[in-house]
Amino acid sequence: MDHERFELQTLFESIFQLGGEAFISAGAKTIELEMNPKEPKLMGKLNKGLSILNTIDIHDLNGRCVKFNM
Repeated sequence: MDHERFELQTLFESIFQLGGEAFISAGAKTIELEMNPKEPKLMGKLNKGLSILNTIDIHDLNGRCVKFNM
């Protein structure tokens, strides 16, 4: 994340404060988060963090690949 310190706790707190929707199919789950226009700097960092999370190949308990979008 551009060599910035962005704690995992801060990342999750940011995610949980946002609205969004989950789209689920047989093989994938996509979490679409709504950006908070009042915090553009934090949203930019969060978007970079989510991009990194998407490279980790996260799966839910049912084996579906989980991806995040903003």
